[in-house]
Amino acid sequence: MKASRRGFTLIELLVVISIIALLLAILMPALARIRKEARSTVCKAHLKQWGAFFSMYTGDYNGSLPEGYRGIKNSVGDILSNFWTQATEPYYKDAPKLLFCPSATKLESEGGRHPFSAWTYYWHGSYGINGWVCNPMPEIENVDGALITKFWRNVNVKGAVYVPLFMDSQWIDGWPEPHDDPAEYYGQPWWTSGFNYINNMQRYCIDRHNWNINCLFLDFSVRSVGLKPLWKLKWHRLYDINTASPIWPDWMKKLREYK
Repeated sequence: MKASRRGFTLIELLVVISIIALLLAILMPALARIRKEARSTVCKAHLKQWGAFFSMYTGDYNGSLPEGYRGIKNSVGDILSNFWTQATEPYYKDAPKLLFCPSATKLESEGGRHPFSAWTYYWHGSYGINGWVCNPMPEIENVDGALITKFWRNVNVKGAVYVPLFMDSQWIDGWPEPHDDPAEYYGQPWWTSGFNYINNMQRYCIDRHNWNINCLFLDFSVRSVGLKPLWKLKWHRLYDINTASPIWPDWMKKLREYK
C-alpha cells in the first residue's frame, strides 16, 4: 500500500515564517552595523592614502604645505587660489573616488542628505582640509580677514599629532575657532550659519561614522575623533583649547565629553 504524502500544515508554515522573521530582526541591525564599520574602515584607508599624497607634496616642496591663496590677481581682478584639490591633483587624478568618504558619495543635488552628502565646488568630494593648514605667499597679510600668524605653513611642527589636516567634511575647507558652536539640529547644512568665518566647526562636526569623523593629522596619522573632542584639537597656531566653550544642542548632549 502506497504511503500517503503529507505536506506542511498552515500552522507549521506560520511557525517557520515567524522563526525566519525573528532571525532577520536579530541579524539586520548587526549587518547594518557591520556595513557602517566597513565603510568607516575604507574611509580611514582613503585618508591614509591622502596622507601619502600630502607627504609626497610636502616632500617635493621642502616640507611646505599648499599655498591655498596665491595672492595673484587674474585678468578680472580675482585672487587666484591653489586649493588642496589643485595642489594634490597630480597624485590623486587616477583615483578620483578617493575624494569621497564611502558613507557620503551622493551630491546634495542628486538626493544626498547631510551628514551623508558630498559637496560641489569646481570639484566634488566629501572630505575637506583644515583651512588653517596652508602656506600663503609672503605678501599676503591676511586671508579674508584671518591673521596669517594663525596658519600652519609646513609639516615640521611640534605637536603635529594634534593638528587636523584633512577629514570628513561638509565643505572643501573651513577655519574653526574655539568659540564656534555646533549645528542647532542634526543634519543642519553648514551654510545656514554663515558662509565665511562663523561657526566653521559645523563643517566638520557631523555624524558621519557613529558620532565620529575620521581625520588625517599633520603627522600623517589617521584616527577617529568624537564630535565634542573636535573642540580640543589644535586647529591653528593661536587656537586655545582652554577657551573652547561651545553650547551643546540637544542632539549632542548625550555624546561623550572631551578626552
